[in-house]
Amino acid sequence: MSFSVVALSALVLYSLCSIAYVYRWRGRTRYASLTQYLRKSWPIFAPLNCVLYMTTRPWARGPVTAAERMPNLALLRDNWQVIRDEALALQAGGAFEAAKAEGSAGSYDLGFRTFFKRGWSKFYLTWYGTTHRSAQRTCPRTVALLNQIPEVKGAMFTVLPAGSELTLHADPLACSLRYHLGLRTPNADACLIEVDGVPMSWRDGQDFIFDETIPIRPATTRATAA
Repeated sequence: MSFSVVALSALVLYSLCSIAYVYRWRGRTRYASLTQYLRKSWPIFAPLNCVLYMTTRPWARGPVTAAERMPNLALLRDNWQVIRDEALALQAGGAFEAAKAEGSAGSYDLGFRTFFKRGWSKFYLTWYGTTHRSAQRTCPRTVALLNQIPEVKGAMFTVLPAGSELTLHADPLACSLRYHLGLRTPNADACLIEVDGVPMSWRDGQDFIFDETIPIRPATTRATAA
């Protein structure tokens, strides 16, 4: 048997094992069916993600990580009221609704269209080396803070109005961790997401980091969270 055949067979076997591991054994949260897994979790990326899981630092391998593990994020936490004020000014001006309005550039962000239908909205600040001009104009202090933290590759404001919902979802690639900082929230346990069975409620000025390649359980709010 030639080396190329052996190598290809090993790659196929590794890929199948990676997909099975993510579907059946990684974490505690399970998809309701294989069909839901195929639709929600982008199994084509499982082989790459498993390499990334194995090379992640031990303290960051859990579903939720204390934000204090990344000291630079204290700059955002310490200035959360500054960030909040710019976010609320955007909301008052209708920027979030405009960003998801039919025909706008944001409405073509296919990864979020389902969330748009259930009330969620967003406003991009920075995205992998690009700072949006609208953010520079309307949120200069927040952008200045983000520019001081090279670990933050992408940032956005999001709003989850009262009664809205986030369906079961997961990020396709394990290239980064997700950071949440509460700005204006009900400060109640009922306003939460569940990360691999761990309920994480949003609170004003409080933050946490989590791995969003683990399926995130539906979140609901009884009051607006931003």
